[in-house]
Amino acid sequence: MSAALSPRLFLTLLVTGAIAIVLVVCAMTLAQPRAGRLLAGGGHVSVRLATQATSGGIVEGRVTALAAPDGRRMAILPMDLIEDPDLIDSYRVLDDFFARQTRLAKALRDGYGLELDTGQGTVVVAAPAGPLHLHHRLALLPAFFWVQIGVGVAGLLIGGWIHALRPRDRSARLFGLAGAGMFVALLPVAIYSSREIALPGGLFRLLLHISLAGSWVLGAALISLFLTYPRRLVRDRTILAVFMLCAGAFLIRSMRLAPTPAIAHQAPVLVALAALALGIAWQWRASAGDPAARVIVRWFGVSVLSGCALFVALIILPPMFGATSSVAQGYAVIAFLAIYGGAAVAVARYRLFDLDRWALRILLFAGTSVMLVVIDAILMIGIQMAPAPSLGLALLVTTLGYLPVRDMLWQRFAGRGQDRPRLFGMVSEVAFALDHRTEHWEALLRHAFDPLSIMRTGEDVHAPEIREDGAELRLPAVAGASALRLRFMHGGGRLFGEKERKLAQDIIALLQTIDARRQLYDQAVIHERLRIARDLHDDVGARLLSALHGADEGTRPALHAALDDIRLIVSGLGGEQRDFGSLMAELRHEVARRLEILDIALDWPLPDPREAEAVLDYRACRALSSMVRELTSNILRHADARSVTIRISCRDGVVEGTIADDGVGLPERRGERQGNGLRNLAARAQALCGGFVIGPGRPGTIARFDFPYAPMPTIPEQGVTAPRPALTIAE
Repeated sequence: MSAALSPRLFLTLLVTGAIAIVLVVCAMTLAQPRAGRLLAGGGHVSVRLATQATSGGIVEGRVTALAAPDGRRMAILPMDLIEDPDLIDSYRVLDDFFARQTRLAKALRDGYGLELDTGQGTVVVAAPAGPLHLHHRLALLPAFFWVQIGVGVAGLLIGGWIHALRPRDRSARLFGLAGAGMFVALLPVAIYSSREIALPGGLFRLLLHISLAGSWVLGAALISLFLTYPRRLVRDRTILAVFMLCAGAFLIRSMRLAPTPAIAHQAPVLVALAALALGIAWQWRASAGDPAARVIVRWFGVSVLSGCALFVALIILPPMFGATSSVAQGYAVIAFLAIYGGAAVAVARYRLFDLDRWALRILLFAGTSVMLVVIDAILMIGIQMAPAPSLGLALLVTTLGYLPVRDMLWQRFAGRGQDRPRLFGMVSEVAFALDHRTEHWEALLRHAFDPLSIMRTGEDVHAPEIREDGAELRLPAVAGASALRLRFMHGGGRLFGEKERKLAQDIIALLQTIDARRQLYDQAVIHERLRIARDLHDDVGARLLSALHGADEGTRPALHAALDDIRLIVSGLGGEQRDFGSLMAELRHEVARRLEILDIALDWPLPDPREAEAVLDYRACRALSSMVRELTSNILRHADARSVTIRISCRDGVVEGTIADDGVGLPERRGERQGNGLRNLAARAQALCGGFVIGPGRPGTIARFDFPYAPMPTIPEQGVTAPRPALTIAE
């Protein structure tokens, strides 16, 4: 399609052309003489006719001959009423058929009527004496005429629509060509299959050849489509060879190179179906590792092969085994519309993420139907059971035997079941996580969907969305976690579908609800902490300050330390943060005052000005203060030291400290009571994802600690007791 030919103009021209051709077909059909309309049939000769001669009534009987007003008769043979002459098994008989069609058509034009054997006598139904109104003439056309016209037009328009959407896509072009082939194949069939008795032999042959050409265009296009979509498996010359082979099949039929017309018509059809099946198998193998392509192949195979198999089973196979088809070919072409509609969905990639489940539903439904029919046939034919008990027993066996297996297959192939209690528990873990919420969120998604990959994105997504035909599931940022992009579920084996999108939406809604409740709880906790902080500051702090003014020199240090602790606790309860420099100045002043009492020298330089600006949260401040105070207390009680060296730095997000003395060192044996203070320091460091080590300093003792100064605590799960931290003693 050229750039100047827009999709709208292309479709307009296509619809206009289709309408014009349909009008020509209707005109050709209405131009044939008719005495009535075929309403129903029993075999090839038992018919009911509704005619103007009987004032629109119904005359039932068996057509035996064409009768002229002067008494001449032309006998009607069963062969004359064959719907499709391609089913005739001899070229000589086929020539006789066309010759008789010519003579019968001439007799109808000459005014011959239909002679009916009603069982009670013979009735001649003559053609209407004068011309009928158009609506009367249209009413004489059988229903399957309009069915074939509708299917052909639908195939043409669907193919044209797909081609108009993607004019440069090879698969869309082949699909559009297949639609044109279906249109060309079905319209001639609508003319000759809806004839009342006969058509001129020459016109009949022409219509057959046109229909045959359209059928092979349809077959070549579908085979080529399977060889190039969704994966391109062959080169252009192979596609050309497919069309040449189909053209050869057309020539074999036209030039009568096959042994019989039936073989020339049916054998190539079966070969073409086998080629379609091989194309599906090849595409299935080539699409390994590509879930999107696998879905297309599966849906394509189910829609095309099931429809073709139905048509072959109803129309092609019965004559090959000497049986008569019970379904008129005019109605059987509806199977091709189902095929073509399914193929259109696959080529257009409409709701590709749901095609997998749709295909499985169709297969399971077909399996249930086939099993029911097979069991019923075995009971009726094999053991001569009556129809009603046979059907009831077949339903019982199908219900008890096959349906449980079908449910198992659905659970196996349609999707893995979700461990809902575990899933909801993981949602709560994400909502109450104090750190690494994105990692917890990703773990939940891996449990729910098992995606091939999870990527964090900065996209503004407001709700779960399916992208790239189900290859991706986009999730919004939720509960402090980043927006995510999931690729291919079940480890890359399946596409995301509407079911997964709804599950993700439900999980996000639950997570947001729990997170909102947690935030309300946190706000209540903050309010309670602020109340406690005010009480400590206003009551306990005021009493300690009053006691400090009247205390002696021996009590003042303890009161100062208590006031410092109160200030630190109040700051922590209020969620306040402190800069590293002010905290170091306060601790340095406190330690110097305590060591001065025992005349112990202190070597503790001021912190680097760049480090002094670092901000520490309450937990880091509390841990650092406790470590400095506890280690200072140990030195005062046990070390008998003359000097203490302290170095504490704050850089790269980590607080590192070293406290050393020149005292007697660590005792060789430490009791449980003696080690509790040091174990508490190790526990504080561990809670902040840090470490604490103490050992001999040669001389004296040296303690080292480090921890992140803006940490998030690791809180054990409910019901799990946190292990008591082991105190590390350096050798």
